[in-house]
Amino acid sequence: MSDQAYWEGVYSRNAETSLSWFQNSPDNSLALITKHSALVNKHVLDVGAGTSRLIDKLLHAGVSSVSILDLSEVALKTAYSRIPPDNVDKVSLLHGNVLNYDLQPASIDIWHDRAVFHFLTEHQQRQSYLEQLARVLAPNGLFVISTFAHDGPERCSGLPVCRYSIEELKTIFGEEFSLLESIEERHLTPTGRAQSFIYGCFKYTPAVINK
Repeated sequence: MSDQAYWEGVYSRNAETSLSWFQNSPDNSLALITKHSALVNKHVLDVGAGTSRLIDKLLHAGVSSVSILDLSEVALKTAYSRIPPDNVDKVSLLHGNVLNYDLQPASIDIWHDRAVFHFLTEHQQRQSYLEQLARVLAPNGLFVISTFAHDGPERCSGLPVCRYSIEELKTIFGEEFSLLESIEERHLTPTGRAQSFIYGCFKYTPAVINK
């Protein structure tokens, strides 16, 4: 089964509020984004967005443009259905895989990921992610990532995941991504199970403008 078919099945079979990663309000993501960046005249990309409420919060906070990217068209349509009519022109739906999606270079001011990176269990997948991130994120852009912490689950939605510390993420993303802030979170799933996440908020300063 392809990754796309797998995630279409997950979102087709399950109510969004029953999924383990569901958040009624993505408070930590929103706090990091709004603390470290203005939203006016900024373009946000939420990768692996699913049906996340982050798009709702960003629109309410005044973001100028937001793209939500996911392997599941069902999830994207669910998220889009909540958008007020006066905000639909601010939102783009991107159906595909972030590792090879054709995004314009330096077109994103804020890259957010709470769903993708910990599923990249192979080195080449992580390398493709890093290359896409560095290509697409504008200089001085904001990178907000959340992954499972070391005491988090070993699997999610039946799939194996990688778990990280903030120091490991700093090493992976390298000197071009300077850490501004990190947060530890105990996320409660809809069934009441606690899961440990870490959040890192980074500023992207590519080497070419460091010289």
